[in-house]
Amino acid sequence: MIAESTTQEPEDPLTLKGEFGWTLKYISQRFDLDSAERRTYRARTEPMLVVPETFPARRHKIGGGPFEKGEATGIYRVFSSSGSEYEVDLAERTCTCPDMQENPPETGCKHFRRVVLMIEGDQPLPARGEDARDYWDWFFETIRAVNQFREGLDSDLQNAVLRAASAGHKQDDDYQTAMVEV
Repeated sequence: MIAESTTQEPEDPLTLKGEFGWTLKYISQRFDLDSAERRTYRARTEPMLVVPETFPARRHKIGGGPFEKGEATGIYRVFSSSGSEYEVDLAERTCTCPDMQENPPETGCKHFRRVVLMIEGDQPLPARGEDARDYWDWFFETIRAVNQFREGLDSDLQNAVLRAASAGHKQDDDYQTAMVEV
C-alpha cells in the first residue's frame, strides 16, 4: 500500500540522478514504498527483454503435462539492461538472480514480477502451456520497431553532432579571425 510520506520533497527532483533516472528515488522519498512495491515499480519501468522457453517438435512431459511444439514451458529468460541474463520459472517461483536468492518467493524479484506483469497485462507473453506464436509475432515486430527507432535516433544524433561540430568549427574560425584582427 502506498502512503503519503512525511518526508519533505527534494527542492529539485532533477538533482536525484541514477541509472534509471531520479524517478525511483523521488517516488521512494515522496511515498513510503516497501521493498515489494519498489521491486514492482522497477519491474514495470526498467528495460528488460523476456523470452519464453518453448517446446521442440516432439511431445515432452515436464512438470506433469505434455506440451506441443511452440507451447510455452513456464520458464522465461529475462535479459536486463545491465547485460545480465536470468531464468524465471513460474511453476517453481524461482529466478536465478541474486535478489531472488535473498528474498522469499512471496515477494519475489523484479524479473519474476516482470514476467507475471507481462502475462497478466496487455503484452502477449504466453503462460505455461499456451501457444507462443502470437508472442513471437509481437516480439519481432517490437524488435523491428526498436531498430527503426534506434536508426532514427542514430541518424538524428549524427546530424546533431555534425551540426554542433560545424557550429563549433565556425565559432573557432570566428574566434581565430577575431584574434588576428586584435
